[in-house]
Amino acid sequence: MRALLKNLLLAGLAGLVGLLIFGASPVGSVWQTVGMALLMPAAVSFLFSAGDLIYLALQRWASAPSKATVFTHLCAGLMLLLALATESDPRLQGSARYVLLAGLPLSVYVFRWLYRTILRSE
Repeated sequence: MRALLKNLLLAGLAGLVGLLIFGASPVGSVWQTVGMALLMPAAVSFLFSAGDLIYLALQRWASAPSKATVFTHLCAGLMLLLALATESDPRLQGSARYVLLAGLPLSVYVFRWLYRTILRSE
């Protein structure tokens, strides 16, 4: 549990440093690439650590979903948050926004279903 919290904290700090470097750099500079190179692995590490932490917390409450189920719901929630963050984009107004709000989280579940279907067919 402590190791997961430590990983979560380190990934969060690395992601914030990457975001700071990316945001403070001029457009098109090498430093933006460096910032993004820090941010992306940190975000993935944070996602996996958060999924493991949620899984352990659910196990303590005697609810036993699989790790894949927890990770799928976590990714779908993240996709919903990303879709909600596009509110200010003028290209995504009206019905296109609703398709994005429904489509991004649903795509996570569709990809999980496809993955499980492919594994069964082998």
